[in-house]
Amino acid sequence: MINFSSFPQTRNIKRQVDSLLYVEEVPYACEVLIIDETQKFNPDTFIYNIGCGDRLFWEAVKLKKDGIITLINKLDDPRKTPAVIPYCGNRYSVSDIAFTVLGEIIKDLPRYDDLVEFEPVYPDQGWCTYLRQLANDDDKRKALKKNMKKWYRQNKSKLIWFESNDCLTFDICSFYHPNGGHFELQK
Repeated sequence: MINFSSFPQTRNIKRQVDSLLYVEEVPYACEVLIIDETQKFNPDTFIYNIGCGDRLFWEAVKLKKDGIITLINKLDDPRKTPAVIPYCGNRYSVSDIAFTVLGEIIKDLPRYDDLVEFEPVYPDQGWCTYLRQLANDDDKRKALKKNMKKWYRQNKSKLIWFESNDCLTFDICSFYHPNGGHFELQK
């Protein structure tokens, strides 16, 4: 028997993940917050905190476990978004943002260079290397998606929810995290 009650939720998740195409800012160095420790997270004021990511980014993060598969399915989407990559040039693709959102939901997500082979450019690789090498390489994007699906299938039963206000994305300062936590692999 088909459960029709799950269709609207699935459609809503897809719509939220599809909105990554319109993300204007990915978190990178949130230093000045409008909110303080006495206020709750409000995505409408959070968007004005330069470097903290915009509302569409954080709405995708709030999907938590429900959005993981849909986000993984976006890892080969090369479409460019309005979000500019600070310090690297160019613009983020939907794939890049989906990977970053996944990294905000799952603390122990493997690094991109553990999932896809990259040409060494810098001794420590780095995010700019990832972005430059994936930007025009559909095969690497497909490999990233395939390997992330495999990793998730092998590890989803080991993911445990931890309450926390820590952001996992780049060097974000702490604030009232919209999820109130993240998943970690059971040790």
